[in-house]
Amino acid sequence: MKSRFAQSLFSFLLTGLLCGLFAAAAQAAPVQRIYQIQKPLFNVPAIVKAGDSFELAVKPPQGLSLAGAYLYGVNDPGVRIALTLDQGVERDGIMVYKATAPAGTSEALYNLAVHFPTPELKDDDVWDHQPHAVKVVKEFKKEFDFIQLTDIHFNVQDIKGHDMSRIRDRVLELVSAQNPEFVLFTGDLMLNPDTYDTDYVTAYEEMTHGLAAPVFMAPGNHELYYGKKDAGEWDGMDYWTAAFGPTHYSFDYGTLHVTGINTFDWPRRWRNRYSEEAMFMGTVINAYIGPEQWNWLQEDLNGAAARGQHCIAATHIPIGTMQGGKTIGVPPDRQKVPGPNVQHFTDLLNAAGCSHIFVGHMHYNKVNTFGNLQEVLTRSAGISIGNDPEFNWGFRVVHVKDGRVTGSDIVEIGWKDLD
Repeated sequence: MKSRFAQSLFSFLLTGLLCGLFAAAAQAAPVQRIYQIQKPLFNVPAIVKAGDSFELAVKPPQGLSLAGAYLYGVNDPGVRIALTLDQGVERDGIMVYKATAPAGTSEALYNLAVHFPTPELKDDDVWDHQPHAVKVVKEFKKEFDFIQLTDIHFNVQDIKGHDMSRIRDRVLELVSAQNPEFVLFTGDLMLNPDTYDTDYVTAYEEMTHGLAAPVFMAPGNHELYYGKKDAGEWDGMDYWTAAFGPTHYSFDYGTLHVTGINTFDWPRRWRNRYSEEAMFMGTVINAYIGPEQWNWLQEDLNGAAARGQHCIAATHIPIGTMQGGKTIGVPPDRQKVPGPNVQHFTDLLNAAGCSHIFVGHMHYNKVNTFGNLQEVLTRSAGISIGNDPEFNWGFRVVHVKDGRVTGSDIVEIGWKDLD
């Protein structure tokens, strides 16, 4: 059994880049980024205090067992820290461990590596890695900032004669310079399904190399489209699962509970970017949460409320477009959309004490109110709509104190800032 990755971090990154480039050349072939490590991931990292444990879930190669798990420094790949593992439990073929970072571990962002030795063929040991998967902190800060980043649309290169990659590079640079506790990315890494083979590679490489902070990602509509043309067939859900894993998540930072929601949870028929039916019904741009995710969301938020945690949420599509309960389709094939409508959704978040939900999709800054819940829209980080020559891009810096959002500021970048 050949090792997928070299033991060194440098070799891992190089191998990942080359695999991505070769896979991009093969049309409609999602680039696999998730192998043995199931949790934590680049897309849903762990934030843990030094000396405490986090949940490590791995899918062992057939016949092999986990021998070790390690943290590697993001900024200093020479830093290698062995994690202490308990005996672990098996859940549907996945081994779940409590992994403990030593009490003296420096506060930093780390890459995660796991090792499965082959007893007879030592050179064929299996290693797996996830970049930026663990952040170790000394304490959960009572006062801190996080960043909402949204609608960056990699590979949309030309806007009014300008190279947009310069704006996006500057945005990521400034996000990292803010040194946030974490980043919430609220969707739209790319644009259309017929370019997923290159877009998913670009997005993964740009986000992993451009951000020096843990990032939690909820997909937008543009990542999850289904599309079929003479040239090929693409399903964004397959691409997302291969590259990033889960489409929804939750985590705790001290007393703050954060829930990431997929509001483009439509079945394939209604995610079809090139379907006249889907375009006419508006499903390719409007919000929907399917029954399975809705059940998970209720359990997650009710649990946070029962624990007395403060709550915020993040998603892509504004909640005022929630389609649950509506009837779609053309006779005789009409159907009622399951899942929550606007009232059901906002009632849940209000009952759970969620103060804010951070969204993208619209590419502008605005705040809407639903009871005690504030829906916060943030401008795009990499594409514009309309013909405003003074359009700026940017991100939102959100301030938190004692587990509650106290305010936010917008950082804007325009062409004049690159001169």
